[in-house]
Amino acid sequence: MARIETTMEELEAVIGVKATAYLISTLGGTRVYIPKAIESTHRLNQIIGPDKSKRISKVMGGGYLVIPKGSRKALSMRDASIVKAYRAGTKVPMLAREYSLTERRVYDIIAKERVCHA
Repeated sequence: MARIETTMEELEAVIGVKATAYLISTLGGTRVYIPKAIESTHRLNQIIGPDKSKRISKVMGGGYLVIPKGSRKALSMRDASIVKAYRAGTKVPMLAREYSLTERRVYDIIAKERVCHA
């Protein structure tokens, strides 16, 4: 089986920033077999959903995908996405559910961004 090394940027191009950050936070530093035709029972479906799983399969299927660790960058990407959504009007409870965080953590991320850019 082929071993497919990928970067966060490549994953972002295929599945988007939010899904990439979540995939890296969940499976970063591991390898996952990606078939050319992904089935509904594949674990990626539970992590990033069937649509994004199919995109990865179409582009990177046929081998083991090595998911980069990149935890700091992944968290920075996630946090920037949260702040952007918040500024666009998304409420904190919805962001907390969407990113599997506590509301307190979302408030902390927003506050940290305000301090950094004040």
